[in-house]
Amino acid sequence: MPSKPDKQHRIRVRTLDGKPRDQGVINKLKSNQLGMPHLDIVGTNVVSEFIICASRDTHIEQVRAKLGGAGLEKIVGGDTTIAASAAPKLTQQPRQGSFQQQRGGQHQRGSGQQRPQHGNRPAGPTTNAQPLPGKPYGFVALPKELTTSAPIWHDGTSSTGRLSGEIRFEFETQTPLLVGWERQTLNESEEAWAIPFRKVSRNECAAVVQAAARAVYPDAADPDEQKQQRKQQKVEDDRRKYIKRVQDHIVDVQIQSAGWSIDSKSVLCPLRAPWSKRPVVIPGDSLKGLLRHELGALLGAPMERVAERSYSYRPNSLFPNQPNPRLIARIARVPNDGVEIKAIDDKPQVRVPTKLELLPTNLRYDKLSKQNENYYRFDDGNGAAYRGGQGAGEKLNSKRDLHEKLTVNPSQPTETATVSQTVQDGYLATVWHLVDLGHGHFSERHPDVPNTVTGDVARDRILEAAKNEVFQPGDLVWVEWDTEKKCIVSLGWHYYYRWAYTDSVRKTGGKLKRHGLFPLDGEHKLDGVEEDKHRAPKGLSAVRRLFGYTGDNDGSVGIGKGDHEQLMGRVFVNAGLEVVGENESDDDRFLKPTFLKELGMPRPSAVEHYLKQPHHPQSRPSDNAMLVTYGDAAGYDAPGELAGRKFYLDRRNAQAEDAFDANKQNDRSTLALEASKPQRKFRFTVRFRDLDASEIAAILVALCPDQFKGVLGGTHTDGYCSKLGYARPLGWGSVRIEAKALLLLDEVSDTPTLKPEEDLGDWVKTNHQKTSTQDEWLAIHRRNHPNAADYPRKDGQIYTFHTGLRAEHSRNRRYKKDGAR
Repeated sequence: MPSKPDKQHRIRVRTLDGKPRDQGVINKLKSNQLGMPHLDIVGTNVVSEFIICASRDTHIEQVRAKLGGAGLEKIVGGDTTIAASAAPKLTQQPRQGSFQQQRGGQHQRGSGQQRPQHGNRPAGPTTNAQPLPGKPYGFVALPKELTTSAPIWHDGTSSTGRLSGEIRFEFETQTPLLVGWERQTLNESEEAWAIPFRKVSRNECAAVVQAAARAVYPDAADPDEQKQQRKQQKVEDDRRKYIKRVQDHIVDVQIQSAGWSIDSKSVLCPLRAPWSKRPVVIPGDSLKGLLRHELGALLGAPMERVAERSYSYRPNSLFPNQPNPRLIARIARVPNDGVEIKAIDDKPQVRVPTKLELLPTNLRYDKLSKQNENYYRFDDGNGAAYRGGQGAGEKLNSKRDLHEKLTVNPSQPTETATVSQTVQDGYLATVWHLVDLGHGHFSERHPDVPNTVTGDVARDRILEAAKNEVFQPGDLVWVEWDTEKKCIVSLGWHYYYRWAYTDSVRKTGGKLKRHGLFPLDGEHKLDGVEEDKHRAPKGLSAVRRLFGYTGDNDGSVGIGKGDHEQLMGRVFVNAGLEVVGENESDDDRFLKPTFLKELGMPRPSAVEHYLKQPHHPQSRPSDNAMLVTYGDAAGYDAPGELAGRKFYLDRRNAQAEDAFDANKQNDRSTLALEASKPQRKFRFTVRFRDLDASEIAAILVALCPDQFKGVLGGTHTDGYCSKLGYARPLGWGSVRIEAKALLLLDEVSDTPTLKPEEDLGDWVKTNHQKTSTQDEWLAIHRRNHPNAADYPRKDGQIYTFHTGLRAEHSRNRRYKKDGAR
């Protein structure tokens, strides 16, 4: 819908269910629900938010009174600016129930075999891809060259020419701030921090719980009446389960009239001092973590605390919907001599196919049993053994029934294909990924672990199947087939099998160390000779040189030997303390209890954000897919590079609170107590010993980008800020830090004294050394960052957005790009 800049009276609203609205629904909203067809409703870059425009202020007042009944709410302080050219179009919902829209339906299977090929049609899908949407975080990339310098020891031998002293800082909150100290659920009964609440009876809360159930599970919609009825039945079942789970656990939280919640709600509050007006205390570890993270990006140091993770994808997540795919799904039969027993490195031995009999590509899925030949059917009473699901016939976390038989009736003979060593290695890597509870698929980060299935159960079942059951002679399995090279690319024992990416977070090709995540070569070089019991590293990265190391994580293990396996740092950060005025009350200082929105989980599996995407929205060189991943298949695409260090962005008009009953009854979100209001001030001190002047300058600019923006070359109109504490993705935690004094230790005189630098700005300008990452680092600290947005969603869900992107990627990678080899 084009913008209407002539209608100056505006209000920004969002949908209560978090879902987008198509044009038809918007028209009904104006005419039927609001009864005001003369309004204009303009879309925004957030699909569930709109700007309502009217020619008169009285019209806006009438709209406000009707929002709740229309399933909308006002966004307090929401941005109502509309671009002069055109606002983003309102979401056009895809037609429900179409063949392309069915996810997980059986009719998708083997679509490469079903679809007739038309030589006079273009090869591969055409796309009108848009750039990736905004998000609440960004990244500062690692520099190509990571350097080391000689360590500084604490025995006084390195003190000559270096400086010691302290820096006194003060910061002001730009948005609400909560640096969590104590977290517990409402139903925990610790006397030291009991939260008063009253249990609410079933009858008293029945209407509220039922309304929340309807909000969490909205009515189903489908143009096909039978499908709509089936979907609605599932909705009703889910609502009943929700009500049964929640109705006996509603409590009235009796802190500042917080209201009703669920007794398993997580509650978070800050640390407060026990004297006077109990000022808020910011733990020194939190401030030190902020400083270390900032310096790591600014100085270009390795990311030593990045955890190992391996990921996988489903090659058949979406079927090819255009002619002439290069890669297709194909049914294969396991021959009598087609399997060998192989070990996963030094781990368990499993059955690995080395040869398969490929069935013809013209087989069609015959769900209604109408075909006489060239068909395949599931569970029709006959057929070969088929081991559905990741549990190979036993349900683990599958939401669907599993198939046990597969019947095929080809009119053409089979052909034999060898499974290359590369594919065998990929299969072994996939099995290990599925059973590795530390870093793999069913690790504790999986959303279904442990509530739907425990990691131990999943691992034991998959290992048992891989060792003794799958790929038996005569079994029908699925492969991904390259129609040009005539070779198998990937395989699995069921249609929606998983295939491990070639790279993991910390390693490339399964073995090589990824750049910037391990100790540098200079840090592994040791003084002395091999026989020495204690050997010091010859060099340290910039951050380890400042803060020391302990060898307690993969990023710092192996540095030094004996007494030199750990080193104390030279920077010491004190706790921060709130500045409280004599006449300031708690109401002046703190927000009321706030039910926060549910936070998204940081997931490096979201390759669209956590890896550099040099091609999107254009296709990558190897095929028609636009995303770079951790490596889909060996030899078919180039794996991506990590995007770098993650920073949350300052966001204008961010909405952190979700006061709807459905969220109050959600135990995955948090109730925040005593969050500091904007414009609150805190003070803290950083002490240091034997630092170079350039290192002190780096600390100053790392914490105070706005104060020293002139030195850094910053020109952003709204200035710069840092992010600290909880709910940063929701807009909280923006702080602006200012260095109030730099005091250097004078040890020459009889009595050591701290002497202040009179012109701090000039001192920093003289001693600051620009780094290769400085400009990128400064840009990510912009106040009201222009690229900041809420977590992208599809159909109101973060998870659906990311899975939709990767499903489309799995389809597009099957089409060869013109000119690609």
